[in-house]
Amino acid sequence: MSADLLEINDLEITYPRGFGKAPFRAVQELSLRVGRGETVSIVGESGSGKTTIGSAILGLARVASGSIKLNGEEIAHAGVRQRRELASRLQAVFQDPFSSLDPSQTVGDVVAEPLRVAGPKLSAAEINERVVAMLARVGIAQSAVSKYPAEFSGGQRQRIAIARALVLEPEIVVCDEAVSALDVSVQAQVLNLLDDLQRDVGTSYVFISHNMAVVRHISDRVVVLYRGRVMEQGTAAEVCDTPAHPYTRSLLASVPVPDVAAQKGRREARMSSIVASGIAPHDGVGCPFAPRCPFAQQKCVDATPPLVELPDGRSVACVRVGELPPPDERSVLATTAAVSTTVTEKS
Repeated sequence: MSADLLEINDLEITYPRGFGKAPFRAVQELSLRVGRGETVSIVGESGSGKTTIGSAILGLARVASGSIKLNGEEIAHAGVRQRRELASRLQAVFQDPFSSLDPSQTVGDVVAEPLRVAGPKLSAAEINERVVAMLARVGIAQSAVSKYPAEFSGGQRQRIAIARALVLEPEIVVCDEAVSALDVSVQAQVLNLLDDLQRDVGTSYVFISHNMAVVRHISDRVVVLYRGRVMEQGTAAEVCDTPAHPYTRSLLASVPVPDVAAQKGRREARMSSIVASGIAPHDGVGCPFAPRCPFAQQKCVDATPPLVELPDGRSVACVRVGELPPPDERSVLATTAAVSTTVTEKS
């Protein structure tokens, strides 16, 4: 892998909470790297801060401190002009294809818009040629150019959204829950499409998701986020197949297994772990997952666990990581089975 394309260092993002109250820290001390042609996934449950990170990369959320560099260029506090120039290098695919496409524009105009705004100076014929070629690459026929988004299914709309994001051949694309609104078979098609386009174009992805099976399939590396802090990060195989942090294990336990009794037992175990320890951090000090962690001890809240690199290369923020029992094998098998289904559902 060549030099890092995207570098985020000590990122902090806050939101005001009203007069006299300290701001809410949505993201804290986050650092990550994305190499060229690499997919790095940010995974966590709702409220973990993963979408906020994507918004900061895109300039949609204000950064309180830290840096975001794209190919060495600082973009954390980029102004309107710099953001306009960045549009050819940085694009996004959002969760809902029904709201991310302008219903008053034809598909041809939707995909052509980035070329007209931020692309090289091209004639109308050259723009149309590039639009038709990109739509073909995502499996949309040339006849779609004159149609409107409402005439297409959710999966087709997401393909159109991907075509719009990639028509400029950007260096990096932020995919914010890009397949979560689609049913499973369409998810698989879009994931395989993203893989194929990455091989052809060399684009890097920041893939934001809550679905561990999807993350295992598409990612090179995974960052697990909880309440704005990194709990674990490493290769997709390390994080998903041999999870080290209790929160990562909890996410894996949410992947369904094809056994009613086993699924019921796992659900009950997860619910009981929510109030397992009764230990809570105070004044922002300590592990934020401690109140829900079945392995929490007093030392987990006496100080905030640092992100420590393990011998296998991954990093984990848990003071008990070397003392924990092995992960639930059924959780790993469930994720593996879900990934296998995703891989075989070819477009």
